[in-house]
Amino acid sequence: MWRSALVLVAAIGVASAQVPFAEPVAKLGDSELETAQKTLQAMVFSNSITITPNDSTDLTHATTAIYVGGAGDLKVNLAGGSGNPVTFKAVPVGTTLMINATRVFATGTAATNLVGLY
Repeated sequence: MWRSALVLVAAIGVASAQVPFAEPVAKLGDSELETAQKTLQAMVFSNSITITPNDSTDLTHATTAIYVGGAGDLKVNLAGGSGNPVTFKAVPVGTTLMINATRVFATGTAATNLVGLY
């Protein structure tokens, strides 16, 4: 965990004077910093889609995450999965699930106000 925190600090360019444990970051190699930067970039979303659950139609774009505005179950097909749906039970209001989904099913989904992020 600490190594990840150090790489994160290095990737965002926080001065070591501001973060007492940042000194070891200077010893990280270029490839480690590059990996950390790519990881951070993957966590930043540039686009979104409003999700209307549908049992027979895939999303217009596979998600990187889904924001759940109203609590409930969420049944999805995952990108790269076997095609078997996965149901996330009782997802709380305000949750962002970091999932690559290609379809959100109407049957089996009670969660509302869904936003696909990618």
